[in-house]
Amino acid sequence: MTGKSNLPRSIVTVVLVILCVGLIAAVSYHLGHSRQQAVTVNDTTSFTIRQGQFFPRSDDYLKLFGITSDERPWDVSLPHHPGIVIWGPEYQYPQWHNEGDRDSMMPSITEYWEPAEDERQLVTPHEMAARNGALYFTAARTRELRITFMKNLSDMGYVFLGVYRMNEAQSDSTRVVWERVADECNLLHLDYLEELRNK
Repeated sequence: MTGKSNLPRSIVTVVLVILCVGLIAAVSYHLGHSRQQAVTVNDTTSFTIRQGQFFPRSDDYLKLFGITSDERPWDVSLPHHPGIVIWGPEYQYPQWHNEGDRDSMMPSITEYWEPAEDERQLVTPHEMAARNGALYFTAARTRELRITFMKNLSDMGYVFLGVYRMNEAQSDSTRVVWERVADECNLLHLDYLEELRNK
């Protein structure tokens, strides 16, 4: 009698164990799949940064290029590529203006300097012209290429916009127009950026 009553109980126990293991496996798969989808959105596993990718802090994108210093996150030369800059401008910054079509992810960025409203009486037109002229002539001489992460474009962090080069026809000593020449950046093949820079 005792043996007969234990048999169904052991079967029930086995079935419950199998169901629990199946449930744990299903939950683990679901959590892993959700995590994988989240990683794919910020696709760092493919070593390619794509337009629209979001980074909460400048350190989060600088470290992808092997840069740990956040001393000047808005203007950092790419290691071994002095003519290529990792640029982190702030959208509508009061002095350094970075104008463009935000709704189209800034296909071009017009950069120029003018003093903030409360400082305009302290700056002469000559000083303003000198600063903008220096920006233009430096960009023209170095043929600088900019890997651009814009701050405060749609949130408090940085959005990757693409790789930009100066549009020589639209730029002059009063402003520089940066034109996007690539929507993504492959971290494993940065040498191709030199080709974009010298086109």
